[in-house]
Amino acid sequence: MSVNSIFVQIRNFKMGKLLENMQNQELDVNKYIEQISLLLNLPIKNEYRDGVVANFVRIKAIAQLVNSFPLPAEVESAPVFEP
Repeated sequence: MSVNSIFVQIRNFKMGKLLENMQNQELDVNKYIEQISLLLNLPIKNEYRDGVVANFVRIKAIAQLVNSFPLPAEVESAPVFEP
């Protein structure tokens, strides 16, 4: 068993646990946007807030689809690009 396949198995296990925990909790997108904008010191004007929330709802749906896709253990991780 290669190091990469072990890494993939560990990642899949952790992602499975993370997804399991996330499925038991609902992300409050409004609260997330408020907190992350404070953390990044990136104020969001009220006139743009609804659009930002709508985009994060879409991002969340796409992320759930991507994260639910199982990866087989034999998948190798991408090589590191070095110019």
